[in-house]
Amino acid sequence: MMPKRRRTRAQDRAHRVATERRQNHAARMAARATRRAELTSYTGPAPPDPDDEPPPF
Repeated sequence: MMPKRRRTRAQDRAHRVATERRQNHAARMAARATRRAELTSYTGPAPPDPDDEPPPF
């Protein structure tokens, strides 16, 4: 005997689509956070030079 469906095909498909969209959204947000972290690490102040003396006048 075949098992009874708990959801209709349309409900099942809607659930799968919603799950995939949630996963895609989470992946995009993680990638965005990674890009922002990389961008801010490059835009920080430059390290001081070892010969940090003012120019002679």
